[in-house]
Amino acid sequence: MLSRHRLPDGLTLLSPTVLIATVGGSGFVRPASGTFGTLAALPFSIYLLFNYSPLALLSSSIALFIIGLIVCTDWTRKQQNHAGLEAEADATIEHDPSMIVIDEAAGIFLTLAFAPPTLAAVIAGFVLFRLFDISKPWPVSWADRRLKGPMGVMLDDMIAGLMAGLLIFAATQIGVL
Repeated sequence: MLSRHRLPDGLTLLSPTVLIATVGGSGFVRPASGTFGTLAALPFSIYLLFNYSPLALLSSSIALFIIGLIVCTDWTRKQQNHAGLEAEADATIEHDPSMIVIDEAAGIFLTLAFAPPTLAAVIAGFVLFRLFDISKPWPVSWADRRLKGPMGVMLDDMIAGLMAGLLIFAATQIGVL
């Protein structure tokens, strides 16, 4: 059985897959690796929010999503090789390792694509994104339960990011932010 703190065989701390998937190692922080992954991505998303258009954040979120699918595929493949089994058939393989936090990075970028460039909006976006990612309201919970593999790792956070972003956008439109 793979431990939450053990990398699959063939991956090291300095492997590009690990560095990208853990957002520079922030996914190794315990507890709350998802929160630390989001915090690690926050300065980059704030930079884009305050210096470029929302399209830059949206494009970056999509790029992180695609890169996340690639590194999660590599991670999963190495997990399966270690176990000698298909991941879907083996309950001992962790389907969404907590060390992988590139999904949180993609999600916070998506959230802030809907935000105005203000400190209040950044804080609200961070809090709402983490709230939706942790509590997993529908449809986040649906994606988390039903989708497996790299798409399952990535998509629930993208849905949480979209929900948080739309709420930030609505709050901005009614004058709350």
